[in-house]
Amino acid sequence: MSDGIPEQTRTGLFGGVPEKERARVVAYVQEVLARRESECRFEFQTRGDDGLPRYVAVIGRFARDAAGRLLSFTGLQLDVTERRRIEEERRVLDAHLQDTQRLESLGVLAGGVAHDFNNLIMGIVGGTAVLQERSPDDPITRRALGLIERGTTRAAELTRQLLVYAGREQTVVEPTALGAVVQDMLPLLETSAGKHVTLALTIEDDIPAVQADLTQLRQIIMNLVINAAEATSPAGGTVAVAVGSREYDRATLAAAWPANDLAGGRYVFLEVRDGGCGMSPQTQQRIFDPFFTTKFTGRGLGLAAVIGIVRGHHGAIVVNSAPGQGATFTVLFPPARAAAHAAAAAPALAPVWRGSGTVLVVDDEEIARETTTAMLGMIGFDAVVAADGREALDRVGSMDAAFTAIILDLTMPGQSGLEVHGELRRRAPTLPVVLMSGYSVHDARAVVGNGSCTAFLQKPFRLTDLATALRHVIEPASRA
Repeated sequence: MSDGIPEQTRTGLFGGVPEKERARVVAYVQEVLARRESECRFEFQTRGDDGLPRYVAVIGRFARDAAGRLLSFTGLQLDVTERRRIEEERRVLDAHLQDTQRLESLGVLAGGVAHDFNNLIMGIVGGTAVLQERSPDDPITRRALGLIERGTTRAAELTRQLLVYAGREQTVVEPTALGAVVQDMLPLLETSAGKHVTLALTIEDDIPAVQADLTQLRQIIMNLVINAAEATSPAGGTVAVAVGSREYDRATLAAAWPANDLAGGRYVFLEVRDGGCGMSPQTQQRIFDPFFTTKFTGRGLGLAAVIGIVRGHHGAIVVNSAPGQGATFTVLFPPARAAAHAAAAAPALAPVWRGSGTVLVVDDEEIARETTTAMLGMIGFDAVVAADGREALDRVGSMDAAFTAIILDLTMPGQSGLEVHGELRRRAPTLPVVLMSGYSVHDARAVVGNGSCTAFLQKPFRLTDLATALRHVIEPASRA
């Protein structure tokens, strides 16, 4: 034979090997023979009687005569389909575990960046509020202050996206009609997508509600549509948005992001499909990383924020894409057991509340202390400051009756805000306390709860936010 393998040996070796696998197996056997090895092991794929793929392993030994000539092959064939299935499941689980660990590590980093950044923004927000209050009625000054305020608002939104990715943003979940939310956002989505993009919206009838935070739900929709619009050719194209519900099996959910081990069943879906250039498998492995982007411009935070929100809502994202074939992102939500609530009317604007007295401001960041002190002065309060927990407790111990309230940062070196809060509750259980943090209300309420004399402020906060929080703890009747 041209391959140097005797016919009787070929029959034992290659029996059952399909034609499409033959060349690969022959090349392997020739390599084994060239190295004069005795053992031979290989696998090939075939089809069983039921037409489904099967995997077969061939294991055996070559026999040679005294001159080293090949005489025969003795071996056996084993069906290893089940073993291959288990190995593939383990590979998928290991990949999901690595992705989860990587995303959690990046989430910790993102949360830390957001916390520090929020402390810095505090100075800009507070300084702008003071200047707006005291600046002359000069249109140029007012316009400049307005630009600063809008810029800091956008910066604060950016940090909120980081906190969402880190899973540390406040959520208010309630039964929500996903289709109605998308329909209401359509004019804004069309404007954000740009004139070169046509939005095609499909909403099924009788879709179950989802248990979701409305603000974060809108962020998912906006981020996915903008991402799809940016992938669309500048010459024009269509972004298809669909909302509905369908059954998903565990195999599909196992390959989704993140690895939540969801049970098979009916899910409500939001599907966003573009006709762009698509993504390679390597790119798809990184699309949910913060700061990773395939664009020449952009933050690379859109999909990272989406995965953080989806994780917090016990959902999943299925991504289908290939180079030259566009991309489809399908977000899955478990159906809510209750019907969707009607949207609440926006509250009417009210004048900023004012009070009086002395407030102790506790924060290790000087800029946060100074900013909060200035804002307190604008609503009628005097301020005493402390740079850490020990100093705060010393001041309370010496003049606790003089304080109207305490504003306490949660994250400080040494004695944390939560530890100081616990000690304050033992020493002065009725003293009003406002907790603040560059993270979110989740960090406070998870440990402190919703105490009657405790409120929370997420940095950066506005003057109205500070006034509302203080009024909440100082005037119990205002909570009604």
